[in-house]
Order: sequence, then C-alpha cells, then structure tokens
Amino acid sequence: MVTICTYNARTLASESSIEDLLMQARRIRYEVTGVAETRRRHPFNAVHDTEEELFLGTCDSRGVGGVGVLVNTSSSTSPKTLELIRQCEIARAAGNLQLMSKLAKQSRQVIREDLKEKRTTVMVEAAVVGKSNRKATEASLIKRPR
Repeated sequence: MVTICTYNARTLASESSIEDLLMQARRIRYEVTGVAETRRRHPFNAVHDTEEELFLGTCDSRGVGGVGVLVNTSSSTSPKTLELIRQCEIARAAGNLQLMSKLAKQSRQVIREDLKEKRTTVMVEAAVVGKSNRKATEASLIKRPR
C-alpha cells in the first residue's frame, strides 16, 4: 500500500524551508507527499542521500501557488504510480476535481496491479525457497551406509 499525504508548505523559496519540510516528512511514515503552495519562481529537483526525491514546480507570475512532490524512493513504488500521483496532486492544486478523481482512480488501479505483481513474485520466491528447503531436508534424512 502506498502512503500518501499532503503538506501545505506556505513557501519553499529558501533552502531552510526545504530542509524543514524534509525534517517534518521524516517524522511520519510516508511514501509520497504532495506539496502545495511552494511559491518557487524556478523548478527544483533534488535527490537526497536519505532516499528522498523532491520535485517542485513553479508558481504563477504573482508568486501564488505552485505544487511539488516529495517521494521516499526506498519504497518500491512504480514510476507509473508516482507519475499518476503527481498529476493528481497538480489537478487538486488547480482545483480540477473531476480530473483529480479520474487520476486517483487510475493510480489506485495501478497500485492494485503492482501489488498483484509483487504478491506473485513473493509467492514464486517462497515456492523456490520451499523446494530447496525440502530437498535439503530430504537429503539429510537419507541414511548413508557405514
């Protein structure tokens, strides 16, 4: 399951405000944080050594608005899911509720598909491990002639 939260940044124009956002985000367990009201004049993309990626868009000419996404890349969320979540957050910030709803449904479907694939992978790996454990156990039970 992907943990998504939102954060009203008020402004992320300075380096210290970005660091504050990262510190607050570490206090909660999240995978994707939608950031609103960034008020940045130029786009900002950063990959941190803490396995977090921050993507910030720009505000309008009056210095109002702006959205971004903070992603914890240590999770195994697919790029397609992250892109849908980013688009959903942009639609929400723009007030386009119909598009936001459509994108949210699509992202939930992609998450379900990802989970099915992960479950299948885990089940296959468990079956392989189970077979190798059985073979090892059977081999140890065979009595060797003395």
